[in-house]
Amino acid sequence: MFPVFCPFLAPFKGSVARSTNFWCMTIFCLRNTTHRSHSNSDSTGLLYAEAMSLPTIWVFGDQLNRGIGALATATPLTHRVLFIESAAKISSQKWHIQRAHFIVASMRKFAHELRSAGFQVDYRMVKSMGQGIKEHVREFAPSEIVATEPNSYASRLLAHDLGVRTVSSNQFLCHPSE
Repeated sequence: MFPVFCPFLAPFKGSVARSTNFWCMTIFCLRNTTHRSHSNSDSTGLLYAEAMSLPTIWVFGDQLNRGIGALATATPLTHRVLFIESAAKISSQKWHIQRAHFIVASMRKFAHELRSAGFQVDYRMVKSMGQGIKEHVREFAPSEIVATEPNSYASRLLAHDLGVRTVSSNQFLCHPSE
C-alpha cells in the first residue's frame, strides 16, 4: 500500500501514523466514489428561478436525521440541503481518527440518502464553515438559511454570526435553556 496525502486528516499525524494510511485511503476512495461538490439540481422538476430562491437547510454532522428540527418538515420541492465538511472544524480539536472518519462518512452517506429522496444537496469541502456558507450563498442565493439549533455553544454563536436562522432541536428530552 502506498501513502495517500489526505489534508483533511493532517492533524492526526503521529500517534496514529500506522492507521492513518488506511483511513486516508478509505476517505480518499469514499470521496472519489460518492462526493459531488455541487448540488444535483437536475433531480427535481423545478425551474431555474424557483430552484435559486429555495430556502436552504444547513445540516451539521451531529444532526443526520430527517425527523429532527429543520429537516422534519422539509420536502424536495420546498428546500435545498447544505452540508459543510470543514477542515478547520476537524482540526479544531483532537479527534480519534476513526471518529473523524465516522462523522465524515456518515455525513456523506446521509447526503446521498437525501439526494436519492429527491433533495437538491450542496455538499461542500472547504477550509471553514463561514467559507462554505459564503460560497453557497454566492452560488444559489437562497431566500434564507435555516439550521437546527446546534448542540455546541460555539456552533450556536457561529450560526448567529453568519446570519443563519435556527429552529429548536428536538434531539433531546429538554432544551439547554430549561
